[in-house]
Amino acid sequence: MTINVMYHQCLIMLLLMFVSDTCAQTQVTVDAGTAKVDEAATMTCTYTLEPNDSLLQLAWAKADDSGQAVGSALVTTGQPNNDRYSLSNDNLIITDVVRGDADNYRCSVSTVGGNSAENFANLTVYYLEVPDLQPVEFYATLNKTATFTCTKLEGLPTPITVTTWIKDGNPLGVSNTDKYPSSDATLTINNIVEEDEGMYQCRAENAAYSGTNGKLSNTAKLTLELLTTTPKTTEPPPFVPTDPPESVNGGLIGGVVSAVSVVLVFIGIFVCYQKGIACFKTQN
Repeated sequence: MTINVMYHQCLIMLLLMFVSDTCAQTQVTVDAGTAKVDEAATMTCTYTLEPNDSLLQLAWAKADDSGQAVGSALVTTGQPNNDRYSLSNDNLIITDVVRGDADNYRCSVSTVGGNSAENFANLTVYYLEVPDLQPVEFYATLNKTATFTCTKLEGLPTPITVTTWIKDGNPLGVSNTDKYPSSDATLTINNIVEEDEGMYQCRAENAAYSGTNGKLSNTAKLTLELLTTTPKTTEPPPFVPTDPPESVNGGLIGGVVSAVSVVLVFIGIFVCYQKGIACFKTQN
């Protein structure tokens, strides 16, 4: 009985010693973080030290997928500010987040007693690109169909959806599937009337950018073309000059020659008279 009691006491003491040694180890915990583009990100670091030990330095750096530090430290307790990086209550603050900030971040501590520990976690950056609406101009006639497509749907997290179509600055009601058979990433407008003319936009959303925080596309214009009928006109045939008949030409030339001959005769008679010459002789 006494041996059993001593055995159990030894087991309890060993267990307490193990727990005490485990709890006394220097440990670091880093929480994964998320942030949206242009906002601030916070990476949280917590640590525990052995009894009677104290912190010597805490540092943040980028890390690879195995947790090894990449490059020099971003901030330390001795240098708490570095451009967009700063240290606040042992946490890493990144201002004006960009997509390139998505990475692993490692928190490492070293103590006065010569102990050290580190851990890392990933920062996920959420973003949403401005969608592109095409075509930017669409010309259609009455009762025909127009189609606009919302492209460049890129972002994180996924999925990215087009939840709202805008016409002339106001949400477009697309519940009439006969009029709008497609209204997701592609808007199809059937049986076009004059009221369909205007400026159109699409709004893309994801879990991080929803509702009015979604991204509006460029504007695209729908123009109605009215068909007009131009009456046909009858034009006179083109004028083609024709040569006069040969008989006309011959008669005209003969008349001119006769007239000239008569004039010449009279001129001859006049000259003879002036000189006293007998221009005409009478034969006996």
